[in-house]
This record gives sequence, structure tokens and C-alpha cells, in this order.
Amino acid sequence: MKYPKRVVVSIVIGLVSCIIAFVVWRTSGKPTALAGERRQDLPVAAREHFAKFKVESLVTLDEESLSKLLTQGKTDSTGKHSESELQEVAKATAEFIHMRFLQDSPAAYREWRKRKGYAQRSEEIIKGSGVAVNWGFWTNRPGQEPSFVDLADLMDGSFAASLDALGGRARPVKIATDAEAFVIDFYREDRGHPTPKLEGTMGSDLWLGNISASPLSLWEPPHSRKTLLSKPGWLRGACVGVILEGATGDRLPWLFTWIQDPENQKWYLSWVNIQNYDGNLPMIVF
Repeated sequence: MKYPKRVVVSIVIGLVSCIIAFVVWRTSGKPTALAGERRQDLPVAAREHFAKFKVESLVTLDEESLSKLLTQGKTDSTGKHSESELQEVAKATAEFIHMRFLQDSPAAYREWRKRKGYAQRSEEIIKGSGVAVNWGFWTNRPGQEPSFVDLADLMDGSFAASLDALGGRARPVKIATDAEAFVIDFYREDRGHPTPKLEGTMGSDLWLGNISASPLSLWEPPHSRKTLLSKPGWLRGACVGVILEGATGDRLPWLFTWIQDPENQKWYLSWVNIQNYDGNLPMIVF
């Protein structure tokens, strides 16, 4: 797809200059402001602990090998799950990591998303996020009113640029392979029950800290989490935690949270979080 250079420049400048520096965590499954002061010691303790892990280059792992790695850690469970569901969630996470971080074609990523049943989010939803201008989602042309960048152009322009900002701190290149560096938490929730904290073997202080960056998704599943929660009964979710090393050498906890659609029993990616970091992270999209 060809798109105006002005659009690409606008996107890249916005992505590089707009840095995440906020304290959030999830209440009822969505990022919110965290009460209290941020504990500066948690990222330091995590960095020291993660430095002990063995790591392997992600490019050496095919999706099957990565999927097997994801299931070798502790499985927390506040909701029932089957062995087949464990394998499904691990496979889906491995496939997402490969498609978003290890291959270079935004067109291939878009087609993969569509095959999995996702639809591109609407302009209204993106604008309503409150970060459209800062992320470079707007472009100005001489003599014209500012216009919204086409979502396909946005994904093309930001696909690599958002990962490469700040030296590639948010571009995963290696994965920790120690068993305690993995956790999968199956849980269930309704409108009155928040997502449980991740524990695994390391504990929540190392996995979560008290800071979280939540990249913006340009895609949505057939039925949103909000829609599913509005119906009677429980909503089933699964959170996959891994320790990924970026191009800068920083090792950080990444969480991939999946929601099961009760109509077709398929798992859909709901959000991605980067946890327990210090300093700044570039804003990425997925």
C-alpha cells in the first residue's frame, strides 16, 4: 500500500515523541490509575532477578517451540481450564508474538488478524481514546482541515517505527527460558470481580510491580469484552506472562490477556501490557 510521505512522517514523529510515563493497572480488566506512590525499588529488584535468567533468541524459535515454552511455567487458576485450553492459549500467544514482532509485513499482519476474526477498530473509537493527536493519528495538509489518518496507513507507518523507537526497547528479540519466567493465569470475572493479580513462581512484585503500560490495539474481536460482560454469567479469561528482552537489552514482563467468546469458545486477544519497568517506553500499537 502506498501512502503520502507526510502521513508517514506524522505517524513516526508522533510515535517517537509521545512516550509512555504513567502508572496504571487493571481494575475490572481495564487500565486505571494506581492508588499510592510508585515503588521505585520494584523495577530494580525485577531487573536484578531477570538478569539471572537464560535467554534465547526469538528468531530461533518456531511457533510450535515457543508455544511449548509458554506452558512450562506455573499455571495459576482461579477458574477451571482444560489441558486443551492451555495449549490453545499458548499457541495463540506464540502465533501473535511471531506475527507482530518477528515478521516485517504489516499487510501480512492485517490479513492474519482478519483471518482470526478481528475487525479494525473504528475512527470514533480511536479518537475517543484521547491519544489520537499525540500518537500522530492526525495529519495536516496545507489549505485543508486536519484529517484522520486511514487505519491501514496508520498500521503500515507504525508497524516497525513504534517498535524501533527509543533504541528498540519495546521490540522483543529474546525470551527468558527459565520455568519461573512463564506463567498462565486462567480466571473468570463478572462486572463486580476484578482481574486477579498474577503470581506464578516469582510473585506479583516481580511480575507486576506497580506500573503498567498498555499499548493501543487497532483491532477488536467479534464481541467486545464490554458486550460480553453485559450478559449474564461469568467471562473467562487467560493471562499469559513472559519475560522478553528488547533490542536495548532490557528484560521486562509482558502480559498477553485473552478473553473467551462463549458463542464460539474461541480465545481473542484483549490487551497487551508491559509491566514493572523504569524510565520510558515508546507507544506501540498492536
